[in-house]
Amino acid sequence: MVPCKTHIAGFGRACAIVALLVSVSACNFKFGQPNVDKTVDAEKKPPVIVIPVEAGYPERGSISEYIKTNSHVEAEQGMAILTQGAGPCMEVFVDEGDYVEQDQALAQLKTDDAKAALNNIQQQVLQNKSTYSRIKELHDEGLSSDEDRDNARHIYEGSKAQLEQQQLQLDNLTIRAPFAGVITLRDIKAGMIVPSAHIAFNIINPTTFMLAIYVDEKHRGALREGQMADVTVDAAGDEIFAATVRRINPGIDATTGNVKIILDFEEGAHARLFEAAYARIKLVMETHGDALLLAKDAIVEENSRTYVFVLRPDTSTDDEIETSAEPNSEAVEPDPADERYSAERVEITTGLEDTQYVEILSGIEDSDVIVTNGHFNLKPGATVRVTDMEAELMSQADLTPAEALAKSEAESEKKNRNGRGKEHGRF
Repeated sequence: MVPCKTHIAGFGRACAIVALLVSVSACNFKFGQPNVDKTVDAEKKPPVIVIPVEAGYPERGSISEYIKTNSHVEAEQGMAILTQGAGPCMEVFVDEGDYVEQDQALAQLKTDDAKAALNNIQQQVLQNKSTYSRIKELHDEGLSSDEDRDNARHIYEGSKAQLEQQQLQLDNLTIRAPFAGVITLRDIKAGMIVPSAHIAFNIINPTTFMLAIYVDEKHRGALREGQMADVTVDAAGDEIFAATVRRINPGIDATTGNVKIILDFEEGAHARLFEAAYARIKLVMETHGDALLLAKDAIVEENSRTYVFVLRPDTSTDDEIETSAEPNSEAVEPDPADERYSAERVEITTGLEDTQYVEILSGIEDSDVIVTNGHFNLKPGATVRVTDMEAELMSQADLTPAEALAKSEAESEKKNRNGRGKEHGRF
C-alpha cells in the first residue's frame, strides 16, 4: 500500500546513504574481484538497486493565477492640520496615537488680544445699531433724508461684518479636528510661538485604509471592479487580508504604461493595519476550481518539457536482487512489506500555478502515485521503494555519521562477497 505524500525536509540524508552504498559497491567490484570466467560474468545480470523515494497522490482543489506587486497602506481620508491663527501656544490637549472626534479641540493659542478686539467691535456694533435705528425712525417721519438712512445702515452692516471676522480669528486660535480619526503627528507644544499656516498635526481616518497599486497595461482587459486580492502587511505579521478592487483608472499612464487601481480592505481589517505600512499584494486574475493539483517539488523540467515519475508495478524478479550470502553468513531476506515499484517518467501538460502547486491538464490521473522526493536522480524504469523521511532517519537514528558510513561500506562489501559466491556456484 502506498503511503500518502509527506514533507521532504531531511530526506536527502537517506538518499545520500543509498548513493554511497552504490558507489562503494561499484568500486569494490571493480578493484577487489578475483579473476573469474568472463563468459559467466557476461551472462550475469547486474543486481537491481532499489532506491527509496517518497510518493503521494495528486490533489483536487482550487488554484489561482496572480499578479504580484507591492504598495503602502494609506488612509484615503487624511490631512495635515495647519494653524489658521498665530501666536503663543498655551496648551496641547492630544498627542500622537490619540483618537479624536470631529471638531474636538487639539491645541489652544493665546486668545487675550483677540478677545479684547472682539469686545471693542461688539461695542461698536451696538453703537452703530443704535444710530441706524434712530436715523431710520427720523426718516420714517420725514425728518431725515434717504442718504442719511443709507449711510447709517452701511456703517452698521460693516461693523457686523468686522465682528464676524474677529470672531473667526478668535475661533482659529483653537485648533480643532476636521473629522474623527487618529493623530499621527504632533508638531506643536506649549510655549511655542506658532506662525500661521504651520503644520501642527496630521490626522487620518483608519476606517478609510486602502491600497493604490499599478498594473501593467497588458492586463487592462482582465481587470474588473470587485476583483479579489490577497494582501500581507509586514507590520501585521503573517495574516492574509482580503481586498477588493473598488476603482480602476480609465486611463493609462503614458510614462510608465501602468494602470492605477484602488483596493479596499475587508470590513474590520483597519484595526490591525498601520498607516504607510509596506504591503505585498497578489491580485487574483484567474481561478480554476476542482483542478488536479501537484506540488511543484514533484515536477522535473528538461529540455523545455515537463515530467513526473509515476509508480508502476515492478517487473524485476527477486532473483535479480541479492538476497542470499555465503555459507555460514547471515542471509539478506527481502521485507515482504517493502513493495517495489518501477518509476516511469511521464510527460505532463500544466496550467495555472501558484507558490506551491501546479495545475495538471494532461499526462496523469487522480489515481496515479507520483514520486514527490528522491526523483531528481532517477532514471526511467528505476526500481524504487516507497518510504518517508521519518522511517529512513529512524533506521539510522542510533548511528553517528562515521558509523553510518562504516555500516554502508560493510553492507556493500557483504553484497560483493555474496555476488562472487554466486559466480563460483556457492549458492
